[in-house]
Amino acid sequence: MSLKSILQNHFSDEELIVDQTDIKFIQADGIAFPVLFCKNRETRPYQHYTLLSKDDCPLCRRVLEGKTSPSVIPGFDWLPAIWPIKSLHGICYPHEHRAGIVVSDIGSLGDFADKAGDVAVCFNMYGSAASIPVHFHAQIHDNALPSSEKPAFPLFSCKSEPIEENDDISLFRVLGYPAYVLFLEGSWEMLGRWMITYFASVNSRPHNFVIAPGGKLYVIPRSREKAPMQENKYGASEMLGLITPISYDAYKAIASGGVIQDALRMCGMEDEKEKQAICEHALWTMKHIRGGIS
Repeated sequence: MSLKSILQNHFSDEELIVDQTDIKFIQADGIAFPVLFCKNRETRPYQHYTLLSKDDCPLCRRVLEGKTSPSVIPGFDWLPAIWPIKSLHGICYPHEHRAGIVVSDIGSLGDFADKAGDVAVCFNMYGSAASIPVHFHAQIHDNALPSSEKPAFPLFSCKSEPIEENDDISLFRVLGYPAYVLFLEGSWEMLGRWMITYFASVNSRPHNFVIAPGGKLYVIPRSREKAPMQENKYGASEMLGLITPISYDAYKAIASGGVIQDALRMCGMEDEKEKQAICEHALWTMKHIRGGIS
């Protein structure tokens, strides 16, 4: 199947298609970074982190307004993105108002990724460019771009090297990418257990997490949301290599792959000791969920 074929059973074409999209590709060290501008996003307001209750949560309000579909992913409401990055961009979130992720969330989202086969499921967590951190939600995209055969998310095409491999869950490091990125492979049950335990071990450090089909969970530790001297914030999509400036002037101004690489490096994890600590936490968590640590 595909994300498009699934969503067409739940929404009209008008709700899924984005017009007025411009796109260019900028090469840097063998990576073709897509830079995409959608005019609808120019009106998107940036929100500061605020404490919201269920009564004033905009995601809960969309459910009450009947703007979501509860049948796309079991246990989740699907909302076509209000400020879409591209066609088929949607937000999904649990019906109940909660900030945390549970193991079954990973299973539901992972099963959906496998069913669609062409998606990236990005978790927007507190401190990693999430505008509504008190209601856990995921951004979902297909890995395609308007009028192009190139993938939307170049991170997925980068090579990797194994750090630790076993029968239950394995850890890899992505190579040749400006940001520091790890990913794990395993069953969705094991990846869900790993993620919940990993949160406890890193003391809520800002991260982006991304589910990809085939039992893959990408881990992108964060240092900041916005690179100095650059207008664009770097959320989950940008950390995957899909650069989406808000203004058309900012879109035109990005003409150098070095600008993108610098932003990815600075918004990710730069300090080598911190990278080592993140990797050690990931390995500790793998051993813990396999019963090696009590």
